Amino acid sequence: MPDQLLWIKLLSMSNPPLGLTNSCLDGKHRLKVPALFESVLPPRSKLIVTLIDAETICIYPAEIWARKEFELISQKGSTGSETTWSSELDETRRVLLGAELRERIQLRDANVVLYWKNDHIELKVAHRYREKIEALQKSIRSR
Repeated sequence: MPDQLLWIKLLSMSNPPLGLTNSCLDGKHRLKVPALFESVLPPRSKLIVTLIDAETICIYPAEIWARKEFELISQKGSTGSETTWSSELDETRRVLLGAELRERIQLRDANVVLYWKNDHIELKVAHRYREKIEALQKSIRSR
């Protein structure tokens, strides 16, 4: 029943977390999840961490991922991701990011950008995210 309540809560959120926030990894490769996301990811939440492309890690509540995984397999025959990691948000709001996930997006420094997208957190390496934004802004100004 608690899993269903979380799903209902996420679907009916009138005020999902908005905007970008910065975070970092500690020396043990744990991501500090800012309090901004506490309404959707309380401490001790079961999580699935996966890749959607070579630059983005997604962090799903486990209940949401179960449904998403079923949809992806039904539509495409697979989840589209070879790398998923089961984890849990600890009492200090940290989640471990596996070595393979970190390597795939070349997460060598500890600074990341996080934002809420529909039903999950997306994580990108901060300096690459900023470079893309600056290039986009420059492209728009030159038009």
